[in-house]
Amino acid sequence: MRKTKRTQQSHVRPSDAGRLWPAFVFELFKTYSRVNSAGDEIAREFGLSSARWRVLGSACQSPKTVSAIARERGLTRQSVQQVVNSLIDDRLALLVENKDHKSAKLVAATPAGKRAILHLNNQAIGWMNSIADSVSAHELEMTTRILEKLRVHIETIMSNGGSGTD
Repeated sequence: MRKTKRTQQSHVRPSDAGRLWPAFVFELFKTYSRVNSAGDEIAREFGLSSARWRVLGSACQSPKTVSAIARERGLTRQSVQQVVNSLIDDRLALLVENKDHKSAKLVAATPAGKRAILHLNNQAIGWMNSIADSVSAHELEMTTRILEKLRVHIETIMSNGGSGTD
């Protein structure tokens, strides 16, 4: 019987942190879902959703390609393209020439798109404060650092084509 990578590693026991990982991931998913739902609720008044808010907010900072927005926001290029198409249809964004790449146009916010994001971001300050103030600034900063560290580690593992079990 030929041993596969999976059977060779069946004897590996979870570390202390490894035992906590599933609960952490499920809590992260639930939190993300609640943030998304609340963002949809807040953004609705401005004709946006959480997804449209993220994409248009990115384009408001400076014109970017769809791929650049996807990387920055942790989304797929295809989902960003769909959102961009709807933002263009609603005249909140437009495509402009990209001097660095002829076929990859840049997504830019229109004046109406910039106004929507400005008003939405101002409206959301109270909501953000009410959530963020439930923990200390130090706890929030540490959590952000930990999430960034985990994300970078996962990206490193994935870019090396591995599952992290080698």
